[in-house]
Amino acid sequence: MQRLTTQQRLAGWSDRQMARELGVSASLWTHTRKGRCPVGLTLLRAAGHRFPELAGDILGEMLPHPPGVGVKPRVGDSPLGEEQCEESAS
Repeated sequence: MQRLTTQQRLAGWSDRQMARELGVSASLWTHTRKGRCPVGLTLLRAAGHRFPELAGDILGEMLPHPPGVGVKPRVGDSPLGEEQCEESAS
């Protein structure tokens, strides 16, 4: 997620512009970026298509981490699933 937000900042894109680049709703991108929604498959797939150079980082978001390793929340760690999050953001 950090690489995507860095990409957004370097390009000078607003959240709405970044969402357009990814092909996702602005609410999904904003809520995910702020940690309100999990990084779901829709966003990971869109990021992989738009920014293939970030493929390794995107895969890292999807893979489980060893127990005890301090990591940020992964896909599905939020109490809301991606679909529910998208609906609640509307």
